[in-house]
Amino acid sequence: MIAIGVIALFLLVIMGLNLTEFGRID
Repeated sequence: MIAIGVIALFLLVIMGLNLTEFGRID
């Protein structure tokens, strides 16, 4: 259960960083 939560947060952080990077490139 805890591992799933950590992985979910990790993916959310990666997606958030990717969105900010794409926004800057745009």
